[in-house]
Order: sequence, then C-alpha cells, then structure tokens
Amino acid sequence: MVMQTTVIKTFIMITLMVISTLLFGETSYGSYKKNNAQLPIKDFIYHWNESKKVLTIIQTPSLLSDTERSDLKAGKNEFMVLFKKETPNEERWQWYPYIVTEITFKTNEIKPSTIKSFYIASYGVEKKNHTDNFNSVPSSTNLFNKIGIKDGKLSISYSGESKMMDDSHSWSMNIQ
Repeated sequence: MVMQTTVIKTFIMITLMVISTLLFGETSYGSYKKNNAQLPIKDFIYHWNESKKVLTIIQTPSLLSDTERSDLKAGKNEFMVLFKKETPNEERWQWYPYIVTEITFKTNEIKPSTIKSFYIASYGVEKKNHTDNFNSVPSSTNLFNKIGIKDGKLSISYSGESKMMDDSHSWSMNIQ
C-alpha cells in the first residue's frame, strides 16, 4: 500500500510538471519542499566520477550561465559558484537556493538496482544560510524509478520524503 501511494504521488508530481510546462512554457525538472517552502527546479548540471562511482547533480531554480556551468563542471564548490547568483524570486528569497544530490553506486553501471546510497543537501530553501542534509538508501519512500546516462545526457526520475525533528522534506525530480 505504501508503494502504491508513493507511485501515485510520483505520477501526480510528473503530471503537474508537464501541465506547468505546457501552460507556462518553462521547463520544470521537479521540486524540493521543506515544510511550506517549495523550490522549483529549472536547471541542473551533473558530474559522473567513475573512480568513486558517484553521480553528483546540482539542481537550481533558474538557468545556469555558461560560466557557472563551466565552473561547476570543473569541480568548483557550488556555494562559491552560486552565492553571488541573483535570486529566482525576490519576494521569496533574497539569496540563491539550490539542491545537490549525490548518488553512490555499487558498480560503474548507472541504474536503479546498482544504487548503494544517496545524499541530498538543500541550501536556503526555507531560510538563508540554512542547509539540510539527508542520507539514505533507495526504499519504498525514496524511489529511484529511472536513472542512466546515454550519449552524455542524464535521465533520472526519483522522489522521496523525510521527516527530521519538526521539519518535513519531500522531493520529486524528473530529468529527461
């Protein structure tokens, strides 16, 4: 029953992202929510470290510039690259929030069944200079429906939720 509920939630989130794209013309790769603060994901960049078997995805609420992409791809610290970036929504944030997802694999084969663990860090979603970190393994509440890299393009669909003390976190990402 828990698995069915999570699958239904994922389907609803993906449907809402498609409708948003059709209505507003913006690409949406999902969202991250902490309590009542929701961060839409509009752009991303990823890096695959074959020797460590780690896929790192930096997800942002606005488009990255070519310079930012180049700096992040070169391995520069995301905070140092993004802290001067203009806010995507002046009414909500007077800073630049973002998400970092790191997925560790058992082998160099990138697919859901080879995921060893994952880590999600959110910066500034609810408050400035506040970072939340979540570590786990795939489960019925943290699903990885699809993941792979083909011809240099990342394809991933995952969702999950976490309750830490009085804070609730949820995420639904769909990058095609």
